[in-house]
Amino acid sequence: MTGYLYPRLADGHALARFVELQEIAYQSIAGLREQARFEHNQAAPVPTGGTVASGTKISQVRTEVMTQMAPLISENGHVAGPHRIFDWMLGRALFHGLQIVVSDAAHKSTWNFLSTSVFPDLVWARFPDPSEDRVLGGSRNVLRRAWMRYDLLNELEGHGAEDLNEDELVQITERTALARNRGLAVAVARSVIRHEGPRRMEYTRVLCKRVVFLTGPLLLDTLLPAQLDELVSAVAKGERWEPGADGRRQAGGG
Repeated sequence: MTGYLYPRLADGHALARFVELQEIAYQSIAGLREQARFEHNQAAPVPTGGTVASGTKISQVRTEVMTQMAPLISENGHVAGPHRIFDWMLGRALFHGLQIVVSDAAHKSTWNFLSTSVFPDLVWARFPDPSEDRVLGGSRNVLRRAWMRYDLLNELEGHGAEDLNEDELVQITERTALARNRGLAVAVARSVIRHEGPRRMEYTRVLCKRVVFLTGPLLLDTLLPAQLDELVSAVAKGERWEPGADGRRQAGGG
């Protein structure tokens, strides 16, 4: 799959655009649909080489994404239905539509451009009165957060990832020691999805804390998916886990 480079917009220019969009949204959030722009005279892709998304390409991406998101947005521009479903579908649509180079996806100014120029209506649909950090491209940005979560957990789509609630997703995806290891994050998410007991949020919180603690003394990056599942299962039960010669957990308490 081809990866595309997108224009990057500095915070100052994104903030100026944010103020303009706020004034329009105050009159009508639905009116933001007419504010989509595919170029900005102060935005440019990073000059490192690669396939640059042209204005025409960005327009096509918007059409693809909005076609998928339209059923989840009411006529007045608000989310129609559970936010959980909207967020997952937004991440999915952006992931497949943008086909963005990973280094671009990790840069704040890329999401500045996408949020204030290309998809302002999606940002305001999710948060009708968004704070600055929901619009600018940091970790709480509406689009970036949805993309990142889908990128991390998409292999569990259709297996319960789309049903994880906000608090559970925060626990799994916003702990750096956990989220940087895709296999480990997937194993933890799978354990949460499978949990059938009460107070799943409390289960998730305790499990994530225990797993993060293990990322200090143990090198988990080289473990296979089956080993990670075993480790998470043991940690969830409060058992000690140690890899044996064959990768299986050694018995032990603690």
